[in-house]
Amino acid sequence: MFTDPFGLKADTVEYASSAVKKGAEGCAQASKTCAQQLSALQNDPSKWLVKFGSLPGHRTGNTNTQGYANQVTGGTITIDPSHFGVASKDLGVTVNFNTTFGHELGHANGNIEIANTTGSLGPMNHCDEKCANIVENKVRTELGLPLLTPKP
Repeated sequence: MFTDPFGLKADTVEYASSAVKKGAEGCAQASKTCAQQLSALQNDPSKWLVKFGSLPGHRTGNTNTQGYANQVTGGTITIDPSHFGVASKDLGVTVNFNTTFGHELGHANGNIEIANTTGSLGPMNHCDEKCANIVENKVRTELGLPLLTPKP
């Protein structure tokens, strides 16, 4: 493995805009879990893009993980703030950038961990909603927000 003699490392998380970068930094400042999850993603060699974008339905976030030979090579985290209000009403809890970003970081880091641990990543072996909700609920607890509970 290459080690830079100056201690520099490549940016493995890029932000499509200063606004989304500000949101990510705000999440990391407001929540220890968000900071830990973001740091883990930044320290992984995979390459990630975080952006605002339009998502179908009332989805507030999406993680698209890319891989090769059962290893995560990176992906895209998309946040759609235009759906925060409707999602909050549908779920009966506050949905905002921090809760959504924490949830999507859970998917990204969960997929990396699963691929590294099992050597496989696929439709039956990935960080699903239950997995990502664990991270989101840790963020919610740190922000003093009600926990997200699955609807029956």
